This record gives sequence, structure tokens and C-alpha cells, in this order.
Amino acid sequence: MKKKHTKDVPPKFLNQPPPHEKHGTALWAGTWNVVCVPRTTTIMGAVKTMMEHGVRRVPVVDAGTHKLDGVVYTTHIVDFLGGGSLHNLVKNKYGNNMLAAINEDVRAIMERDVPTTAPDAHVLDSISAMAEKGVGSLILLNSSRQVVGILTERDVLTLATEDIPPELHELASKMDTLDEVNVEEVMSRSVVCAHADDTLLDGMKLMISKGFRRLPLIKDGVLIGVITSSDVVRYLGEGDVFGKLVGGVADEAMAVPIKSLVRRKALTTETKSSIKGAALSMRVHGVGSLPVIDEGTLAGIITERDVVCAIHDRECE
Repeated sequence: MKKKHTKDVPPKFLNQPPPHEKHGTALWAGTWNVVCVPRTTTIMGAVKTMMEHGVRRVPVVDAGTHKLDGVVYTTHIVDFLGGGSLHNLVKNKYGNNMLAAINEDVRAIMERDVPTTAPDAHVLDSISAMAEKGVGSLILLNSSRQVVGILTERDVLTLATEDIPPELHELASKMDTLDEVNVEEVMSRSVVCAHADDTLLDGMKLMISKGFRRLPLIKDGVLIGVITSSDVVRYLGEGDVFGKLVGGVADEAMAVPIKSLVRRKALTTETKSSIKGAALSMRVHGVGSLPVIDEGTLAGIITERDVVCAIHDRECE
């Protein structure tokens, strides 16, 4: 298996050699050279880091020791800006002064109870831990609790669609089974959609209330696309839009039709497609989910997490 390098490698790591990688470990399957931010980074600084490097989660570390403090996700930013529980920081501490609130330390909204594992943990054990905990990533920590890597659902997709070294018989066998299971056996059938003409704020509130990081959009009964929490953060972090947020005209920034955030035609799969085929499509197109179509009708949705759970042989929560 060819080692992949994440595009979000910070400059200070570019000339460092890769760590020792033992086949079959979490670090071997995951990504090293992870983009992290110091715990004194502002919320806006974290947003800019996510936008610049195209990531949906950023570990927060102590600048001196590189020990893990927490993680901030794009869903935290959506919650913070879209009126969720984290928005209380804006309302209660800063009297709805968004400019002051967005310059608060990212520690105010980060997740502190972060799922982690050791770099040399077996990759199948790590995938099982992700499925059982219902999480999209594991931060890889050394014995000093320093961040040395990350294993994400996207890494698992890569693992599921590349050739596995022949000596890793158990892992190869697990991945081979993905060719034998149809999408309809693991997909979520109850799909919550937003109307394409709903406002962005309506969509954000739906994401927050349901705990989703993606929403299919429907217009006149037709699927027109999927927007994600990363799409929302990208839009809200743009110069003109951010200026409206902090300039007291947030309502205008949030009132755009949610369909305006759609960046591509909806990519779909079919109920009888294999899980491996769906995983490959997600990987090739850089998406985390595929709406599932059956005879022209939206029948469900398959996500990266469904692939993780299928490898673990359990139904997703």
C-alpha cells in the first residue's frame, strides 16, 4: 500500500522524514504530519486553518509540548454561528458581539473528550473503536500524549479501495468482503433532506438539531446536491460574508438560499452497488457520502461511517 501524504502538511514539517511505519498499524493506515493549532488560536484562526488546508477537524495542542488539548470540528463552527448551544458564548459572554466572540480562544468551543489511540494500535482494532464510539476519527498519540497522526474515515476509505499487502491476511479478507455486500444492506433509509430554497440558517439549524454534518437538498422532488458542514464553514469564512457576520448584518449572510452552497452535481450510487464500489466513488470524488437511488427515487444515503461500520460487521447507530 502506497503511503499517502495529506495536502494539509504545515511548512514546518515538510522536510521531516516520515515516521517508522509498521504494516497494519493505525499510523500506517492513517495520516501523519497533521495540521494542528495552538490552544491560544482564535475561533476565526481555526476557521481559516480549516479553509486553507481543506480539513474538517483540527487538533488543538499546547504550543510548547505539542500535547493534545482537544479538537475543533466544522460542526462546532456551524453550531457556534448557527444558533446552537455553542452560540451562547456569543449571546451571553459577548452580548451578541460576533467580532469579539470569533476572537475568543478556540478552547471555548473545542471538544475535550477526544477519542485517541496509539500509533501502533492494530488498524482493525482502531476501525472497530471508531465504529463502536460512532466517531469519524482517532487522534494518534505517543506515550507523552503528543499528536503524531490521525486515522479518519477518509483514511479507511483509502484502505478499503487499495491493494492490501499480502502478509496482512485478516485485513485483506475484511476488505474483500466489501465487494460482496450491497449498499442497500448498510445505507441509512430514513434520509432527512432540506428544501433547496430554504435559507442557510434553516439548513444550519437542521444540521444542529439532528447532529448531521451533511444535508441532501431537494427541489420539486429532485435531488440537486448535498451540502456539508465544511461547505458552510467555507462560505461563512469568506471575506465578504465574514464581514457581514461581524459587522452586525449576520441575518443577510444567513438568508441566502442553501442551494447556493452546492458546488457540484449530486453524485449518487444505486442500492445494488457494492460497498467497495461506493467507497471508491466517494474516494475518487472527495466526498463523504452518496445518496442512494432506486428506480429514480431517493432510497437512502451511504456515508464514510457506514463503510467503517461495515468493516466492523455492525449496523451504524
